[in-house]
Amino acid sequence: PLPGVFTDNPAPSAINGSLWSLPYELTCYAALALLSLVPGAMRAKALIALISIAGLILLRPTVPPANPFTNFFGLDYYHTKLGLMFALGAVFACWRDHLRVLLWPSLILLFVSYYTTHSSMQLLLFLLGLGVLTLWLALYARWLPRVPSRIGDWSYGAYLYGFPVQQLLAHYKLHEVSFAGYVIVSTFV
Repeated sequence: PLPGVFTDNPAPSAINGSLWSLPYELTCYAALALLSLVPGAMRAKALIALISIAGLILLRPTVPPANPFTNFFGLDYYHTKLGLMFALGAVFACWRDHLRVLLWPSLILLFVSYYTTHSSMQLLLFLLGLGVLTLWLALYARWLPRVPSRIGDWSYGAYLYGFPVQQLLAHYKLHEVSFAGYVIVSTFV
C-alpha cells in the first residue's frame, strides 16, 4: 500500500494485489531448478514431486503448518497448494508425449471432491480437478477469446497490470456507474 492512494476503493490502499503470487511462483521455480540438479529423468522427478506434495496435503491439509517441513523449509499452506498445481503442470509438460489433458477426469475429480467428507482428500481432489480443468481450458477451449500468437503471450501481463488498472478505474467510481462498463473498460485498458 501507498499512504493515501486508493483509500476509498472497495479494496482500500491496495496498489497491485496480483503481486501476492510472486513469492510462491519464485519458490516453485527455485524448487524446479534444484530438482533439475538431482540425477535422473525430469519426468520421474516431476511425478515424484507431485506425489510427494499430494502426500503432504493428505497429511495436514488445512491447519498450519501445512506439512512436516514447514519449520525447516519455510513452506506454508499456500506453498503446498500452489506447489501441487505447479507440479501438476510440470508432470503434464514432462509427460506430454504420453499424457493428454482430458476434460472428463477433471470434472469427475471436482464432482467427487464436492461429495467427499474427508477434508484432506476433498482438498486434494479439488486441487487436482481444478488444475487439470485449467490446463484443459488453456489447451483446448477454442471458444475462449485468444490473442493472436504473433502478438505473444499477454496472460501474465494482463494478470499483473489488471489489478492496478481496476483500482484506478474504481478510484474514478466507474464500477459504481456500470459494472459491465467497468469490466469492459478494464479489459480494454
